Amino acid sequence: MTSTRALYDGRPSYSPARVWIAREISGNRPIYWIIGCFLLATALFSVILGDSLTSFIAVYLLRAGRAVSVLCAGMIVVVGIDALRQKSDPSALHYLRARLFSAEARQIVTKFSFACLLLAIFMGAFLYGKTAIPFVAPFSWDPLLARWDAFLFGGQPAFRALWPLLRHPEAIYLLDFLYSLWVPLVFIAWAGLFVSRRVPVDVRRQFWLATMGCWIVVGLLLATVLSSAGPCFAPVLFPELSQAYTPLNERLAEITAHFPLGSSLSKDYLWQIYDHGLDEPGGISAMPSMHNAQAVLFMLTAFQLDRRLGFVMAAYAFSIYVGSIVLGWHYAIDGVVGAAAATLIWSACGRISLGLSRKAVA
Repeated sequence: MTSTRALYDGRPSYSPARVWIAREISGNRPIYWIIGCFLLATALFSVILGDSLTSFIAVYLLRAGRAVSVLCAGMIVVVGIDALRQKSDPSALHYLRARLFSAEARQIVTKFSFACLLLAIFMGAFLYGKTAIPFVAPFSWDPLLARWDAFLFGGQPAFRALWPLLRHPEAIYLLDFLYSLWVPLVFIAWAGLFVSRRVPVDVRRQFWLATMGCWIVVGLLLATVLSSAGPCFAPVLFPELSQAYTPLNERLAEITAHFPLGSSLSKDYLWQIYDHGLDEPGGISAMPSMHNAQAVLFMLTAFQLDRRLGFVMAAYAFSIYVGSIVLGWHYAIDGVVGAAAATLIWSACGRISLGLSRKAVA
């Protein structure tokens, strides 16, 4: 077993933060060019509109702080359990302190914080852009998307095919939980791939590039061109869709009356921002589905790392697709387009990542 004294006396085998940050930026310039250019473009756009990015980035900085707190708490629990199992040291508390303040632990927290900070800045800028979508391109695609769904599902809305699930509140609670889990998973996947020494650089780089590509191309550009609000808001915005989608909203309201759904609370929040023009982080956009696009990226990345994990994330991606329909967020076609776009972007980013690796070796 490793002694406490060895943990203190051993020389750190990890580079200082400034060293690996310099190496990281130098070896992955496209990533940092994208983040920098996107942030600059969004900042200029906000200045033109007379707005500020501060509140939007602050929201994601808060989420990043929570992610780092969860990581630290998890490390304390894991190392604490290990400390209790040590028998060679006179004090488990000394062992715990040594492990938590070791070079390895400091490196993990620093790298995780760095990755979360990058994502928070990028996502804050994205969130500002998403909030502006309906004002730049008013919602107009919902009637057509509803007709496409009806065509695919025998003349009825997609949620009708999944109505048996809506008869069981427990199933909706589970789908709502998995849908809400998506946000912390974005941070965990992004930062976890950066921290883990078991993840090949190519895989992490491909995931980062694909994630940013999806958020910009799918979540902003395509979402603006195909501006739509989704089934949960369609009855209010498009009276001709009221008969089709009001039953879904009423059933979700019945379920929420017994136990609040996170998705229902989020819908109320987003509608208040849109309807009252509040300067708050949030945005309504249905087509294409970013939830489905990102879930597909989780799955594709997982298959690169471990086949079993890949199947787990495939099941999660499927649950996100089903949940996006029965929770009223998306038309079925939204998820199909989002998943297809994510797959194409993943493939393109894989070629870019491989090219960077070859260039580094040459």
